[in-house]
Amino acid sequence: MSVFALVAIGFFGCNVEETEEGIFERGVQVERPWKSKASGTFQMVEPTVCTGGLVQFDISGTGNGTHLGKFEVDLTNCTNLSDYFSISGTATAANGDYVNLMSIGLGEDDLGPHTIFMCDGGSGRFEFATGTVRLYEVIEFTSPTGGVFSNRGIGTITY
Repeated sequence: MSVFALVAIGFFGCNVEETEEGIFERGVQVERPWKSKASGTFQMVEPTVCTGGLVQFDISGTGNGTHLGKFEVDLTNCTNLSDYFSISGTATAANGDYVNLMSIGLGEDDLGPHTIFMCDGGSGRFEFATGTVRLYEVIEFTSPTGGVFSNRGIGTITY
């Protein structure tokens, strides 16, 4: 189970244009390939957002990805340490624009087991971004409550 998947995802953005009436609307969106690599750390912490007896892990790292370039990733994993996890957070580009990310399941294909993440908007050029990415990761506990990770992501992004 990919409990500590990190999102090294860079991408997204929607064109916003002003009409004659001064109302903003989204431009034409195009589906594009999305690739990334990231690494960082995860640490079990006192729950601040996880409820119902779930354990909280804070995940942070850096990466490089298509469309986003160099980025920082900050995620929270709420898990029961057995068969449930929910990972959410942001990947933030160097200019401060960010994309929202949320885990939506697990899978396995010819490249191996992976966690599937969905992109649902963000800020700046990522305000209306959508897409999914499969994160193939390597996780290593360096203590009973934390460790390091690296991953690579493959998917598509629409903006």
